[in-house]
Amino acid sequence: MARTVVADTGEVTDPRDGAATYHASETLNMAGRFVAVVAAAVPTIIGLIALAKIDWSPLGMDAPAVTVAGMTFRPWIAIATVLLGLFSLAAAVSWDRESKLFTGALLVALGIAIVVATPTVEGVVLNSRMGWMAIIVGAVLAFVGVVCGQTWASRRVHRTNGVTTA
Repeated sequence: MARTVVADTGEVTDPRDGAATYHASETLNMAGRFVAVVAAAVPTIIGLIALAKIDWSPLGMDAPAVTVAGMTFRPWIAIATVLLGLFSLAAAVSWDRESKLFTGALLVALGIAIVVATPTVEGVVLNSRMGWMAIIVGAVLAFVGVVCGQTWASRRVHRTNGVTTA
């Protein structure tokens, strides 16, 4: 059965008798992915700024901590933040919803662990700002994964003379 696209609304109809009508809107998916990309860019940019501020020359990975956006970063923490941000960006731009749900759940769990436990990594106490950043970015990714990524379709069947056409 041949289908033609009608206008720019995403509506597809059967050219013979209009028996089947499909509505597939990508507007919500694109808007959701944009919001997810903006959210995932936050830890990436903060981590990259921290990497740029670290004085690498004398001590390398043992360089002293730097502060960015009220959060303290040692080299390993900055690298981990950038990697998690890039992982989140990859999930945000992907077409599938599973990657957004998985990455969002992972970030929310990591954020809750940081907020509740306030662990010390390389002599730096991870403050609650890092945890809340992970929780918010993860929640946005998970929400976009739940809402978007589905193709909404409806179908109308037209019966003539006892014969079903689709």
